[in-house]
Amino acid sequence: MIDAMKQRTSVRTYEDKPIEAEVACKIEELLNQTHRGFFGNTARFGLIEKHAVNVNEKVRLGTYGFVKGAPYFIAGAVSRRSMAEADYGYLFEQIILQLTRMGLGTCWIGGTFRRKDYVGVLDLRSDEMIPAISPVGYSTGRRAISDRVIRWAAKGDMRKPHEELFFDQDFSTALALERTGRYRDVLEMVRIAPSASNRQPWRWVALGNTYHLHLERSKGFRKHVPSPDLQMIDMGIAMAHFELATKELGLPGEWEVRDPKLPSSVERDYIVSWIAQP
Repeated sequence: MIDAMKQRTSVRTYEDKPIEAEVACKIEELLNQTHRGFFGNTARFGLIEKHAVNVNEKVRLGTYGFVKGAPYFIAGAVSRRSMAEADYGYLFEQIILQLTRMGLGTCWIGGTFRRKDYVGVLDLRSDEMIPAISPVGYSTGRRAISDRVIRWAAKGDMRKPHEELFFDQDFSTALALERTGRYRDVLEMVRIAPSASNRQPWRWVALGNTYHLHLERSKGFRKHVPSPDLQMIDMGIAMAHFELATKELGLPGEWEVRDPKLPSSVERDYIVSWIAQP
């Protein structure tokens, strides 16, 4: 999974060809598993063949031109409950990383698709929402002009430096790399994780044997996409990368809600803590 985290990139230009039956079967098996997040929310996902839906349902599954040629989409639904978006991000990112391992391209789409077109396809219930979707298919290996513009605007090839994301004891002291020990690679996998508009709103504080995750919201971000909460989805993505990396590296631990109530010069919302075990 660490290799998948390193390899994953947002693919917006796809070959217009079907996924092989054997691969499609593996995807269906993956999606049909029970998907339950740490905060207790269960999400369900479906593989949607674009051409079949466009003919049979008389809808057009669109992304306002942000994705070209994708023959399939994966969409999911989750009930509108506390921390639903965080659980959705945690669950969907694990699916996306598995698809990366299969050699497929994906791209998180949260604010640039027509949700109404997916309501009937997913049999969406009145208490559910569709936080995000992803195209899935084979990359052409080249980026369309629109794709390059999007990546440039979002600084898609850039990530914040370590010292802006990880802190030692409190928010006033950056966590030095030499202090991360066995967790150095874990934190790097979090640092390179995808996020809405590449804002990377996660902030972690190392305190004893615990890593406390906080959300530092990007100013004005929710004015453009008030619902669903895309930056809460980012929290789930960060949790997925952190947990998967620790498992692969043999670092035992578990999530727990244990707010250290750390003072901060800017508004930061506590999310969850990873309690490392010896």
